[in-house]
Amino acid sequence: FSFPFSVTMYTLIMLTEQQKKYLAKIPEDRIVNIQPWDPNAADFAKGLMDEIHKLSSLEVFWEGSLALGIPGENDIDLYIFSEPRDFKKYLPDIIQILGDPTFILKEKILWRVKKAGHKIDASLISSDSQTVKQDKLFYSLLSENPDLLKEYAALKKRGLTAREYYKRKNEFYNRVTGNDSK
Repeated sequence: FSFPFSVTMYTLIMLTEQQKKYLAKIPEDRIVNIQPWDPNAADFAKGLMDEIHKLSSLEVFWEGSLALGIPGENDIDLYIFSEPRDFKKYLPDIIQILGDPTFILKEKILWRVKKAGHKIDASLISSDSQTVKQDKLFYSLLSENPDLLKEYAALKKRGLTAREYYKRKNEFYNRVTGNDSK
């Protein structure tokens, strides 16, 4: 028996248990809303980052497709860095900008909000978080490698179900970062 392709050419990319659980929660009929890169959304993100930094003096890391300048959902993905012991100190300032948090957890505070028509996913979180380290690595690798960035942009196709889209994104993320063993 022989395969019609070289098995050594392909690496099987696994999803983590957490990713599988996330994917299972996405309605099967939901279609992802991929849009061309929006310079107005990017400008809004930059202004939002400046506003957060001025009011709280915290470091802000912007990631995701919008930050990379490629098609996507044009949502604004932000990490705002603080140690959990200091969350209470900074939370009032961030609430002035983003509104009330969607989730307050021990190790992070999350916002899933809309502001001026822009979808924002923000996290107040330690810069030492494993999630942050992986996401910074992913962003850095794509920023520095045009071929990887093109490959990532190519998987962002219109008409995919949200479940299939996020499955492909997670598989790509895991392959690029080596995050397929957890």
